Parts: sequence; C-alpha cells; structure tokens
Amino acid sequence: MKKTITLFWFLIFAGFINAQSWQEITQITPTPHLNNRYELFGYSVDIDGDYAVIGAPKHFQDQRGAAYVFHYNGSSWENMAILTASDGDTSDSFGSSVSISGDNIVVGASGNDDAGKGSGSAYVFTKPSGGWTDMNETAKLTASDADTSDSFGSSVSISGDNIVVGASGNDDAGKGSGSAYVFTKPSGGWTDMNETAKLT
Repeated sequence: MKKTITLFWFLIFAGFINAQSWQEITQITPTPHLNNRYELFGYSVDIDGDYAVIGAPKHFQDQRGAAYVFHYNGSSWENMAILTASDGDTSDSFGSSVSISGDNIVVGASGNDDAGKGSGSAYVFTKPSGGWTDMNETAKLTASDADTSDSFGSSVSISGDNIVVGASGNDDAGKGSGSAYVFTKPSGGWTDMNETAKLT
C-alpha cells in the first residue's frame, strides 16, 4: 500500500512539472526584411549558446535563400550577419537546414543542381576573427556519388569537427531509401570536399 501511495504522489508531481508551460520571450525578425511572403524565414533553426542561426530558403528577390546569424547581447537578439552561397541560384533551397557549433555553421541546399537537378550541397561557414559578418561560404561539401534528386543537404548537423549531412532522396537501397554522409574537418581547416564516410 505504501508503494502505491508513493507512486501516486510521484505521478502527481511529475504531472505538475510537465504542466509548466514555455513562454515566448521575444520574436526574431530578419533585417533587412523584404516583406516577401514566401521567404520562409524560420524554416530551419539551431542555437548554440548566445548564437542562433535561422534559415530562409526563399529569401532575396530571386529566392536563392539565406541563413541569418543572431546574437543575444544580454537583453535582445541582434542580427549579426546574412550567410549566402557564392554560387546560389533559384530553387537551391539554401537554408532549408541549418546547424551551428561554436565558430562554425553548416547550411544545407538540398535543391542545388551541381550533379543533376536536386542533387544538393551543404555549405560551411567559419566565423572570421572579427566576428560574424555578411559572407559567402568557407567550404562546400558534396557527395562523391551525388546524383539527381538525392536531396543532399535536406538535413545537416555539426558538432565540433564533424558534420553529418542527410541525403533523403538517395536511391542506393531503392528509390528514396536515403543515406547520410559524414565529413571530418581536415587539419588545415574546412575546405571543399567529399565525405569522410557514408552511412546507410
């Protein structure tokens, strides 16, 4: 009986904790804001400490996409930089996935057509010594076996010196079976490269 009562109170306490609600502190908007109803700002987001990266895969008048870097200064979130691809093009979906770890940001462009329509790419940005600023990529990541409709860059994640890029449309094990590619930073820093390993 004692165990039953103890469990009962534990469940009530756990329910009380779970009932606590999250509250919006502020709303982040891009600068400049083009009032483009299709820019999709907030389509992808990630945060690391006081820095946040937010994707807008249809931003700019030609809809080539962008990723925004914001910094929390202790009282508000300030727009630090806009990240873009040097070879950006309409339908690239640059910013459809984003990830940040320390001084590095990776941005997916699953619609990039370098190896066929929708083959995809991912872009690495390393924070300059003076801090984040509007810039193009430090390096471009691609799959060694890239093919049409692979959607490489449909998801991205970075932690320390390693990046994983999803290719949800890869057909190695059947149509749309998917794959993931691992990239490890070379000793000299991030550079244009193919994967270190492929996960299936």
